[in-house]
Amino acid sequence: MNTWIGVFLTIVAAVLNGNFALPLKHNRKWSWENSWTVYSVVAFVLIPLGLVYLTNPHLSGTYRTLSRTEIMSPLLFGTGWGISEVLLGNSIDRVGMALTFAIVIGLSATFGTLIPLITLHLHTILSIKGSVILAGIVIMSCGILFCAKAGEEREKQRAQSLPNSSLSTSNYGAALLITIAAGAPTPMLNYALAFGEPILSHARRMGATPANATYSVWVVALLGGLPVNLLYCSYLLSRKRTWGCSLQNLTTGWAQFLWQYCGWARSHYKESLRLISAP
Repeated sequence: MNTWIGVFLTIVAAVLNGNFALPLKHNRKWSWENSWTVYSVVAFVLIPLGLVYLTNPHLSGTYRTLSRTEIMSPLLFGTGWGISEVLLGNSIDRVGMALTFAIVIGLSATFGTLIPLITLHLHTILSIKGSVILAGIVIMSCGILFCAKAGEEREKQRAQSLPNSSLSTSNYGAALLITIAAGAPTPMLNYALAFGEPILSHARRMGATPANATYSVWVVALLGGLPVNLLYCSYLLSRKRTWGCSLQNLTTGWAQFLWQYCGWARSHYKESLRLISAP
């Protein structure tokens, strides 16, 4: 039963995670930095803290028993992931959702699988299971290359039909580099969970279920990524003088709140993985 619930949550999370940036495409009343600020606050702070408060009965006790070293590892990985989120937002703004997510999620799945496999389960690589995983990584890498090439061809056609296109063929290389740079550190959120076992253990000892214990790592990692995103958005808000947009169109702002389900989606994606792996 747990397996089917896990599969269902994985599918739901994948759909939500693949569409969380959709309002960026349709919200013309706010600048990118306005929307991304709301996203950062809701998805990095409000939803994770709400989830961990509701699902971990002794939250304060969990963190009080941890050493500084046990906290720093997921926190630093979260900071690296936060940098990738800034680059992700810029990539969406430059090359669009379809190409950005194809490359970023592909790189995230590739590195997010390969690095923990090598560092934590090196013996698995020589097994049949390891061979299947490596074959999947190769296929994923080929898909990334095809997507990048397709994006290049798209921009060539767009440049011919729209000479004043904001993203010319000559700028596509730079935009692609930003997209790749966004994808490479994206799995750091996975690393925070993979190397956050001390926090998970403390949370379970404090009464959290194995699935809900994940949220205790989640909070630390996401808080690590928050300052990078808020600082960059604040810089853009000041440089472009778009602070006023955040105070106007409040109805749109509350609509953006619904968009921030990406934090919920990703959290439940991790929970689904634990349900699948549970005996």
